[in-house]
Amino acid sequence: MQCAAQSSCREQLNDIVQLLKTQAPCNFSPMKAAKQKSKGGRPPLDKAGDVERRLLDAALQLFLERGFEHTSCEDIARLAGAGKASLYARYANKDAIFEAVIRRDVETQPAPAPASVPMDLEGRLRLAGQGILAHALQPETVAMMRLVVGTSIRAPALAAEVNRIGWEGGLQRVRVAILDGPDQPADPSTLARNFVDLVFAPHQLRALLGEDPGNLVDTASDRVEWALGLLRAAGQLKTERPR
Repeated sequence: MQCAAQSSCREQLNDIVQLLKTQAPCNFSPMKAAKQKSKGGRPPLDKAGDVERRLLDAALQLFLERGFEHTSCEDIARLAGAGKASLYARYANKDAIFEAVIRRDVETQPAPAPASVPMDLEGRLRLAGQGILAHALQPETVAMMRLVVGTSIRAPALAAEVNRIGWEGGLQRVRVAILDGPDQPADPSTLARNFVDLVFAPHQLRALLGEDPGNLVDTASDRVEWALGLLRAAGQLKTERPR
């Protein structure tokens, strides 16, 4: 009697097992299911750069739409489709994100198109100056600079650092242009600083104060020629060829 009952139980158990097998998906894997369920954690290496790009894109969009003060790290992470852990793993705070946005803008500026023929020092400076102004007068760049000015009262150190990043970017472009030829001035570093001061600062200030962008773009070449004229008169464009 007991054996018959045990045999019946075993048969019922086998029937249940067979039924479950027929109803379960043929490609079911507990390990695979566990991996699919887990969405958090550090992104794969091939996706890490994409996360950073999305975070900076989202930060730029929100800073321009809402301003620095009214944008939070949580807002940025949400718009980027990233977790707060991903954001804070890369940036300590909102100030760091703001600096990163400016740095990316400076580092990704397109290089001036190479000249079809070799240029002398004045020609190289002319090309570099026109490139700097073309970028500085773009609406997005002007809007970002207004944000920097707006943060200077609450966070002067942040504004100063962001301004330094942008200034150094332009200065480096001019240095490269100066050194990219055999005809070298007596003091390349001083020439680079003076050229950026004369070309960049006046037009940038006028753009920040709301002058018509079209007028500023139209007069950019005149601004560059004016700067070259002053530097020429001061003797800073005199060059020597290496012996």
